[in-house]
Amino acid sequence: MNLSLSSVGDCCDTANAESFVAMLETELIDRQPRQRFRTRAEASRKIFGYLEGF
Repeated sequence: MNLSLSSVGDCCDTANAESFVAMLETELIDRQPRQRFRTRAEASRKIFGYLEGF
């Protein structure tokens, strides 16, 4: 993962947001068996559980 070279603590930095989403996709979605989330609520629970365990 590449680190952002923008100003320190910039919460609106899109590079940080993009790298976070890419990490989430890789860690949570791509490493799952070929199973899709059945509902939005199920996806939310999985994402919340992943973030809480991180």
